[in-house]
Amino acid sequence: MVLNVYFSDMLRSVSYAIAFALCIVLIPGCKKDLDELSPRIKFITPYAGSQYSVLDYVDVQVEITDETAIDWVHVDIVKSNNVQIAAAQQMSFSGSTSETIQVGILLENIHIESDTYYIRVRAHDGTNEHVSFREIQVSAVPLEVLGIFVYSPLSASNLEISQVDGNDVTLVANWDSDFSFGAANSYHREIGFAGDELDGITVLDGGNFELLHSEPSNNNTDSPFYHDFFFNYDDLRYYAITRDGQIQIYRPGGTLQQTIQTQVNQRPYHLLVTDNKLIVEERNWSGSQQYLNQYYKGSGSLEGSIALPFALVAIVETNDGVQLFGYDGDELKTMQYSTSNYTTSSIVDVGDLGIGTVHSVVRVEGSSNDEAFVLCGDGGMKAVTVNIVQANVVASWSQGGSHVELNQATGELLVLSGNELLTYSWSNSSPSSSVSIGSEAADFSILYNK
Repeated sequence: MVLNVYFSDMLRSVSYAIAFALCIVLIPGCKKDLDELSPRIKFITPYAGSQYSVLDYVDVQVEITDETAIDWVHVDIVKSNNVQIAAAQQMSFSGSTSETIQVGILLENIHIESDTYYIRVRAHDGTNEHVSFREIQVSAVPLEVLGIFVYSPLSASNLEISQVDGNDVTLVANWDSDFSFGAANSYHREIGFAGDELDGITVLDGGNFELLHSEPSNNNTDSPFYHDFFFNYDDLRYYAITRDGQIQIYRPGGTLQQTIQTQVNQRPYHLLVTDNKLIVEERNWSGSQQYLNQYYKGSGSLEGSIALPFALVAIVETNDGVQLFGYDGDELKTMQYSTSNYTTSSIVDVGDLGIGTVHSVVRVEGSSNDEAFVLCGDGGMKAVTVNIVQANVVASWSQGGSHVELNQATGELLVLSGNELLTYSWSNSSPSSSVSIGSEAADFSILYNK
């Protein structure tokens, strides 16, 4: 009895061992083949470093092979950080192990800058993906002026907008609105303006001048409501600051996106948008005290604040940071501001420039100086360079006005002087051209092709 049990157990153990050995031998043969190889990508065209211009087609030809089957191929053009700059092409396949892909990709984004870009080809076989790049060079569309728009308030409730093209002046819109500031949104081809005491923000199509959006009236009848209004190209938003302590941020088209409240019992007068910061000059109700307050753009929370020794005329962004210009009594002063630690440099006396009260300041770069500031006053204009101890005059112009802008396409200066729009070059102290608007103008905007 015991012997039978022993042999029975032994036979069972031998059977298990044989079965296990057979599994070891047979399993590799029954195991499903795994696809461990990615598709191969070979560029035929374009050659590495090929030159293109914006609005060109890029002809891309590649060979794709795989030992099993190609599932799909995706072709696009990207920046060095893999951000796509042109519409992608995607192709699907079933069962093929070799394909030659030929597609044309239009560089249709007129805002593309001159730079190195990359054709990106992605190939997938259902299991594995392979990505390959081909470097190309792209030249930007030359910057051109689409229109110079001059805003002329005919009355407290009537605004004329004229377009200046060479010596020709054409009335393009007549609006039932008062006026304080104009703005141009070249990216979306819009022009906008802020009311003075009664009306809000209005944005028009820059081609047909039809209304895109208008904010309700402010009905602020005792003093100007908007202290600043402009379009910021970096984040493609309009910014307005109001006397009741608001920074209003508008989307393209003019719809209000966000309102940030400034400091209690202070009124904002000048605004600079830089990176993720809002730099605001604010004054107490009487105007006897001035502050420079720095806010986070997204949340609107106060990041830093300093007292200023004088009221500002302009806050100007530079290559090295922020430059402040203002009047200490009758003297024009300037100093640098650091956004990282909320401090200012020592005050530099600009001196008596002989151009009257400075109304407008613009930063310029030219061959004769790395960085200069053009100061526009009633009696003329001066370009100055500034270091930590002094301001040096590097150019002078005989006539001034209320507002100056640098024409980015030509490098010339445009100056609004009463009912005239003056054009200055760096080589001539007198205006190279003068166009009569026909009525007293308050502001102008330059609309570019991109």
